[in-house]
Amino acid sequence: MKTVTATARIALSALALAAFGAQAAVPGQDELGPVRQACPQIDQKLQQALERDTRKLMEASLARVEFTVKGDSISQVRQENTPIEVRARLQSALRQAGCKSDQEKTLAFHLNLLPNR
Repeated sequence: MKTVTATARIALSALALAAFGAQAAVPGQDELGPVRQACPQIDQKLQQALERDTRKLMEASLARVEFTVKGDSISQVRQENTPIEVRARLQSALRQAGCKSDQEKTLAFHLNLLPNR
């Protein structure tokens, strides 16, 4: 399971092997890992959705997000250690992340939530 950081100061990192950034290369499809393969827009969608809410956070937290994808539908979203300030928006962003899978898959990732001040 990989970790992703949601903050406006830096780009999301490490759902797979490489970080985003001005100088970072975009990884090839075979390097993406199962979450990014199923949800290629997840970095951008989470970053955009959570940017405002991370300003409300008082302290950092490492959330665990697990969900099931089948076809283009997301279901059974479970969040652990997710601050209440970002829960609803995180679930909504995940459902809009463009995830697709030919077969039903349960995927999970860690989300490193940092206060954005």
